[in-house]
Amino acid sequence: MHITNTPIPDGIKQRDAFVLTLMQALHLFGTPSHRLESAMAGIARDLDMQLQILATPTSVTAAIGKLENQRTFLLRVEPSEANLSKLADLQSVMQQVSRGKLDYGAAKDQIDQIVCRAPRYRSWLTVFAFAVASACVAVLFNGNAYDASVGAVLGGFVGVLTLLSLPRPRVGMLLPTLSAFAAAAGARVAAELIPEIHPLIVTLAALIVLVPGLSLTMGINELAHRHLVSGTARLMGSLVVLMQLALGAAAGWALIDVYANPFVATASAVPSWWSTMIAIVAAAAAFTVLFQARWQDYWALLLGGAVAFLASRFGTTLFGPEFGAALGAWSMGCLSNILARLRDRPALTTILPGIILLVPGSLGFKSIQAMLHNEVVMGLEAALTTFMVAIALVIGMFLSNLTVAPRKIL
Repeated sequence: MHITNTPIPDGIKQRDAFVLTLMQALHLFGTPSHRLESAMAGIARDLDMQLQILATPTSVTAAIGKLENQRTFLLRVEPSEANLSKLADLQSVMQQVSRGKLDYGAAKDQIDQIVCRAPRYRSWLTVFAFAVASACVAVLFNGNAYDASVGAVLGGFVGVLTLLSLPRPRVGMLLPTLSAFAAAAGARVAAELIPEIHPLIVTLAALIVLVPGLSLTMGINELAHRHLVSGTARLMGSLVVLMQLALGAAAGWALIDVYANPFVATASAVPSWWSTMIAIVAAAAAFTVLFQARWQDYWALLLGGAVAFLASRFGTTLFGPEFGAALGAWSMGCLSNILARLRDRPALTTILPGIILLVPGSLGFKSIQAMLHNEVVMGLEAALTTFMVAIALVIGMFLSNLTVAPRKIL
């Protein structure tokens, strides 16, 4: 094979720089590997270029050009949280370039500006959103008003810890453990003072934003799409976070148990329909802030969360949690694909809140916590249910894509 070293024209260099910057930005703001590769394959066809891409949770490898003159690039990307407003802006840039309305240099500059743009919401509002999300999830987990109140306080504290850890990577690595310790200890103390409180519900509610239910589902989804490297890495990352949360919570409970009376679990009552509706409406507002979405997208997040939760509850009542998760995911996926086409916005805008409310990660948290308390059988049953629910979510999403064809891009 004869390999030539001909100079690369400036236009090709600008095109390659735009493509590399785009895929790095899409990865940074929470695009799953299979969606990232699909989106980049689509724009490569529009730009009449040959592109092969391998995305993992921490890196992107791209090969551009024909095999005999292929240029390979490796991009190291740190995992980040989803940012729906920036994803929508990146989608707009992609569309303008594909339609020939924006040149490569200007497009790259716009992407750089999007990446460097300050967070949409102030820190105090983000902390408040943590508190509201925790209170709402406590209600959706069949908690009472006391659970919601204490969950809001502890959730706000977890939000403060999260913001403080952002400029401190070493602290960020311990964030799940520290947050779980504080949430579990706080919930256990509150249960000593107020007997009506359910500390497990409060602990889960306070940690809901950190529980890797989304990452767990994405990992199984990527495996189902034959993205074995990315899916395996994401699953293992989710397992590590779950173990950190469970260990932190176990330590927090153990510390308080030394000085407190033995805890006796009490049954929780199903909340009224109107409190459930209020919780879903408020949770959508909190997720709008936490996912950095525009307020114009609030109603889409509300629809996604409401449809996923209500369909899941209906299916669970009829046939169990696995069928409920599949029905919730199918309903949410159909709605997401329809809204993505009508609104010209990323489907993730509607999918993310629904996945959070379907909470496969909370089951995994319960599983590891049960094993730490030597309740091995209960822990294994919860672990099996966790993966079955996550697989049911993926199947439901697959079926929704057959029912309503998804967009070619995000």
